[in-house]
Amino acid sequence: MGRIIIRILAVVPGLPMLIIGLSLVLQPAVALDAINMPLLEGLALSTQLGDLTAFFLCTAAFIFMGAFHGSPRWLYAGAALLFVAALARIYGWQVHGAGFSPEPIAVEVISTVWLVVCAVILGKPVNAKK
Repeated sequence: MGRIIIRILAVVPGLPMLIIGLSLVLQPAVALDAINMPLLEGLALSTQLGDLTAFFLCTAAFIFMGAFHGSPRWLYAGAALLFVAALARIYGWQVHGAGFSPEPIAVEVISTVWLVVCAVILGKPVNAKK
């Protein structure tokens, strides 16, 4: 029973990823406004929508696959994407003069820890009943 609860809890960080990813497909201007990003034009818009949609939908897919199958490796994959995003935000702020974004960084770090904890628990062997 405990593993089912952990699998359900593992889905939590995937839900906003899925919503934003689908919004990028269906209503890009609304989705980008929600993540404080202007809608670009031309080839920049193509890159913006392609890369962001891939990031959000793949992160959600990894998390959902991990939760559905009870597979830690997929949860680690989702956690890795989120953690690298947080590191890249900090690097961009420190090295390239990007604006500091504490809220998204906090969400990414908390989601990373959340997923890693779920993955560790799911990776433990199930105690056989005697």
